[in-house]
Amino acid sequence: MSERSEQYGYGHNGYIHYLTNPLNSFRTFFARRSLGFKDKYFYIFNLWFVCATVACMCSFVYSIQILVMNHDFFTSETLKLLLGVAIACYWFSLVQYLEHFPRFYLLIYTLKTGIPRVMQFFFGILPFFVGYALLGMTLFGNDQELFGTFTDTCCTLFAVVNGDSILDVFDR
Repeated sequence: MSERSEQYGYGHNGYIHYLTNPLNSFRTFFARRSLGFKDKYFYIFNLWFVCATVACMCSFVYSIQILVMNHDFFTSETLKLLLGVAIACYWFSLVQYLEHFPRFYLLIYTLKTGIPRVMQFFFGILPFFVGYALLGMTLFGNDQELFGTFTDTCCTLFAVVNGDSILDVFDR
C-alpha cells in the first residue's frame, strides 16, 4: 500500500478504516482535489446544524434567564422572543428528516429551488414598495390614521394591493 493511500485513511487491505480514526472521513473529504469550495463550505456550515445550534442557544439563554432572574415565563418581551426563535428553529430543523421520504422531498426540493427566485423578486420590488409607502405617508399621513406611521402605511398598502380592505381605505 502506498504512502498516499494511507494518508487518505485507507488501511493495509485498501478499505477505509473510519472506526479506528474518526477524523479520517473529515480528512479524506477535504483532501480530494475534485471538490470545490462550495462543497467544502456546505459540508462544514450545514443549514440544519446552524438552525439546531441557534435553537439550542436560544433555549439555553431563555432557561438561564428564567432560573437566574426569577421571571415569570411570559412577562419579558426578550424572553418571549428567545422562546419563539427557539421553538421556530426546532420545528425548522425537523424538516431535514422529511428529505428521506420521496413524497415529502418534492416539497423540500420545490422550496430549495423556488425560494432564491422569490427572494430575487422581493428584493427587486422592495425599493418601489418603500417609495410608494413613503409617498403615501407624506401625502395622507396627517389626514388618515391608516397612513400615520410607516408601519401602518406599509400594512395598509399591502392590504390594498392584495384587495383585502379597498373599501375601508377609500371610505375614510
